[in-house]
Amino acid sequence: MRYIVGILLLLPIFCYADKEIEYFSGHSDYQNIKISPDGKTLAVKSHQKKRNSITFIDVETLKPTGAINVRQGDDIYSYRWVNNDRIIYKPAKKTARYDRPIAYGQVKAINKDLSRRRIVYGFGASRSKTGSLVNSGAKSERKASVEILSTLEAEPDYILIAEYPWTLKGNTYYDARNKPVIISRLNVYTGRIKNLETLRYPGARPLANKAGEIEFLSYTDKNNIDHVYRRSPENKDLWQPLELSGLGDETRLLGINRDGSEVYLTTRWHSEGRSSLLTLQTKNLQLSPIFPDVNGVIDDWVVEHRSGVPAVAVSEPDKFSYHYHGQGLTVKHHKMLARAFKGKRVEFISRSRGGEQIIVAVSSATTPSDYYLFNTHSKEARYLMSRQSWINPDLMQPVEPIEFKARDGQLIRGYFTRAKGKDKAPLVVIPHGGPHGVRDYWTFDQEAQMLAYKGFHVLQINFRGSGGYGLAFEQLGYRQWGGDMINDIIDGTQFVLAQGKVADNKACIYGASYGGFAALMSVAKAPDLYKCSIGYVGVYDLAMMFTTGDIPIMNRGLGYLTHVLGSDAQSHRVNSPVSQAANIKAKVLLIPGEEDERAPIEQSEAMRAALIKAGNTPEWLEFGSAGHGVYDEKDRVKLYSEIIAFLNKNLGS
Repeated sequence: MRYIVGILLLLPIFCYADKEIEYFSGHSDYQNIKISPDGKTLAVKSHQKKRNSITFIDVETLKPTGAINVRQGDDIYSYRWVNNDRIIYKPAKKTARYDRPIAYGQVKAINKDLSRRRIVYGFGASRSKTGSLVNSGAKSERKASVEILSTLEAEPDYILIAEYPWTLKGNTYYDARNKPVIISRLNVYTGRIKNLETLRYPGARPLANKAGEIEFLSYTDKNNIDHVYRRSPENKDLWQPLELSGLGDETRLLGINRDGSEVYLTTRWHSEGRSSLLTLQTKNLQLSPIFPDVNGVIDDWVVEHRSGVPAVAVSEPDKFSYHYHGQGLTVKHHKMLARAFKGKRVEFISRSRGGEQIIVAVSSATTPSDYYLFNTHSKEARYLMSRQSWINPDLMQPVEPIEFKARDGQLIRGYFTRAKGKDKAPLVVIPHGGPHGVRDYWTFDQEAQMLAYKGFHVLQINFRGSGGYGLAFEQLGYRQWGGDMINDIIDGTQFVLAQGKVADNKACIYGASYGGFAALMSVAKAPDLYKCSIGYVGVYDLAMMFTTGDIPIMNRGLGYLTHVLGSDAQSHRVNSPVSQAANIKAKVLLIPGEEDERAPIEQSEAMRAALIKAGNTPEWLEFGSAGHGVYDEKDRVKLYSEIIAFLNKNLGS
């Protein structure tokens, strides 16, 4: 195969001789490239000079033809082509409650020549540019989140949407997904909207075909039990549950083929509860796995372009592995590109309607995504741009998959990033957030690479309870937030120390959200193992999670907490860092966000008070305008500067 590699304009590291932290703190400058249905125009989200925009690029010349900007500090949450000339997009505003701009229910649309830009849904949609009311026949200034179900190929002026009405608590609206879902037809030029039906299942996830017909939906109830429903053939207003052998937890409908004879879904299929892709025959309701030989969890997939059948799957027990179904063109083209970019992950992220042009993302643990335009006729892959264009992969550190046996014999996996230029160095352990359903991957991790560049080995552990290894593994972490999950982190740290890689056996632990909980609980359970601990927007009192923050108001929030933490107050107390502060010898840095609603600042304040009472006054770094994390690049530089200074003081890099 012939492929053309463009010239990357890399920003050399010496330009940041005193600014290494800035080098690793920037947001992606290009991402989410999408090609128009006719394959003539690209749309790409870009971040330049602290301003986000969508830029249109002519495919033939690869020259920009125009761009739409959003106000500085705001963002574009998502966008997609709805026909050859027009995109719709969801703007996002920066709010104090969250670590990044979030969508606020508004949908805008614009043509690629920058004409006919208007709000088509949400605040302001009922008025035209001149301020006159639009005769829509229905109120369009709705307080709801919107998901696009179908672009309605036969009707290029319309899309089918699902509306998720918000819940008002105090003076704040939340997308709690606790109300019936409204199915509507929206004109992407005028904003006219027509209600079609209401699904009584709160937070339901309907599945629509290209004609906009909905015959199936999936739904998770308040007890976190998943259900799949099918519309009754005899009564279109009646939904009937599908009671099928083989459907397990976390069932999600993914798509339907062109003739409607097959529905594709993911569910916990194997005895160990590994996620698998299944085919459901709509006539006889027979289930069968599409990739029956995958010995692991399917993390991602690509469908055959014309049929919609899943054709390529990816599993990642440590590094990624590809699995193929059938002999279609998608399989052929993916195999071709996987050979050309050997050792790197190849993803198809957008295709023209006919499938002739494919946007391909190529990445690895040392390379953020590079984007290519692959022509399936000429077999050429033209380099377009890079997700983080200033990152030089040659300056990044390789990431090694590791595995070890925990104290009870359970196999645990993770990743080790070696400090740049050092065989022996202090160790920083970073437990991930979540914790359930989330995991670390063999992928480019800006934070880990920054710490490695600054002279620290980095250890990331997919402790039990993490996603990606099956339901059985995930359930091992239920009601073990302060128990076996922490033991896995401690055992992983000791495993690396035993390899002789860590200078003077000096280690610190640092994490955010649940990772902050784990960072404090680990130093309480193993007080002599770590020199320091950093809790960033963490939770430290399990009982408090049931009464504060935004989780309890969500439709499945309390059910989720009870499911994974249990309801025993004594267990919550014993397994919370605030109750174990007297055992902590390590130096502690607490980093809360004043406006955090996921892990309210009261959590950090309680941890600080407990440490002060125990005679171990922590350092405190509060971000007054931050929510559940720090988003602003200037604040991120301050955050990481303080973290590295704290690590150097307690470890010495």
